[in-house]
Amino acid sequence: MLKLTGILIFLSVLLFPADGKILEKLGITPDQNTQIEKIMTEYRVPILKLVIQIRQEQLAKQYELLADEPGLDKIKAMINKQVALESEKEYLEIERDQKIRKQLTKDQWMKFLQYRHMLKGQSEKNRKK
Repeated sequence: MLKLTGILIFLSVLLFPADGKILEKLGITPDQNTQIEKIMTEYRVPILKLVIQIRQEQLAKQYELLADEPGLDKIKAMINKQVALESEKEYLEIERDQKIRKQLTKDQWMKFLQYRHMLKGQSEKNRKK
């Protein structure tokens, strides 16, 4: 369990970096910051656990595909499990974001969405390199 906790902490830093610049750009008040941090903390570990489970399913599927005679029923079950995990993760992210949204003004929320879109674009560029 200690190893898993270390992995979760490492992933949380990668997936949820603390960016003071975004807080400054959004004009987040100290109270808003406290509330948002509570929300992020509430969702961080459950989402990261799902990320790990999704990766495990992907690896298990790849391993099965390397077998001399891959079990198609087994692969189908793995795909279904992976899709279910991805759906659960997406729902938790939406739920988290809606709680964050309630802490922000409309203008702050729109700026937050723009910033996140920009970060996703940078992340995709880095993956293509």
